[in-house]
Amino acid sequence: MTIRVNQDIQALRGIAILIVMLQHFRGRLPTSYDLHRVFDYFAFWGGVDLFFVISGYVICTSLMANTGIASGARLSVAEFLGFLKRRFVRLAPASWFWIAASAVLLVLAPEMAAADWSATALLGHLSALTATANFYWSHCISDDLVLKACTHPDVTSVYWSLSLEEQFYLALALSLLALPLRRLLPLMLAGAAVFTVVAILFADMRPFALAWILRPQGLILGTFLAVLARRGVFDIVASVPRSVRSFLVLLGSLAICYVTAAIPPTYSIPAIACISNAIVALALPDGSISLGLGRILVWIGDRSYSIYLCHILVYHLIRKAIEGVAGRGPFDTASNLDTAIWLVVAYAAAISVGHFSFSYVERPWGVLHSISRRTTTA
Repeated sequence: MTIRVNQDIQALRGIAILIVMLQHFRGRLPTSYDLHRVFDYFAFWGGVDLFFVISGYVICTSLMANTGIASGARLSVAEFLGFLKRRFVRLAPASWFWIAASAVLLVLAPEMAAADWSATALLGHLSALTATANFYWSHCISDDLVLKACTHPDVTSVYWSLSLEEQFYLALALSLLALPLRRLLPLMLAGAAVFTVVAILFADMRPFALAWILRPQGLILGTFLAVLARRGVFDIVASVPRSVRSFLVLLGSLAICYVTAAIPPTYSIPAIACISNAIVALALPDGSISLGLGRILVWIGDRSYSIYLCHILVYHLIRKAIEGVAGRGPFDTASNLDTAIWLVVAYAAAISVGHFSFSYVERPWGVLHSISRRTTTA
């Protein structure tokens, strides 16, 4: 079954990637004192949790559309294998392409490699290929192994969030082989609640600590949202004027950035998962933030996966170009004008490269897969 693409949710993907790109710009490229001060009040890594909610919603919606789980059935083995095939075709081509590109980065920037870079780079790249990068980089960073037994995190650590999503997809599908969705969902919600309580009371929630890289709240809340949406729980949202919905979505996006900076991750992660869930709920009727200039966000959102995969690599290539031409550095004492110029350059370059990846790597495989499916069923 073909699912109509919700343009507002695509626009939310655009917002999420623009937020994440700003988080990763800081310190990698010329960053003025004033921009550093902005990070005292707003942090932008919470854009990843918005992605998590969107992913949970989209994956559960896709499963309900292509299988019998919405009517109370368990996932069949054939449906399970079909789901895995669709996920592989969707994710693998661009992922593998940029894993290979990250190996090239190590050649261009050998300072990002450890002494025995061939072995350490192999482990980092294997973790990305096998969807275990969150565990690998948690080990590298928590145990202070960066540039010792591990390469620099910027080489492949971006795959930590993709690994978490892929682990969730597999766990969800495997669970649905044994339990119908109506019985599984309460267990998932209880699991998210228990995880949150344990994290608050006992867990280390510093960046890349084990609990930080395993956070399930956004993915589970997105799944719950998909079930409620199918039952029409959020139909009333459509009665809210489009302008009001757009304003609330933008306000919620700003709130994510503020909450991420204002309170520790132990509390901010479940909070931004809930805010992100509310934002996605506002996007369900479609036709608000995706209209007018919002079409730019939709266009970026369509390419957000490729942009996410490539943007840090692009930042480093720009950094190498600046160092090679101007011999400049460090980059944390730039003027506001320098920062503004390089911010525009970095965004334009990353989005352009992401568009190339989307057009010539990511999308063609999906098109070929669709053609193959139509030919098989004809």
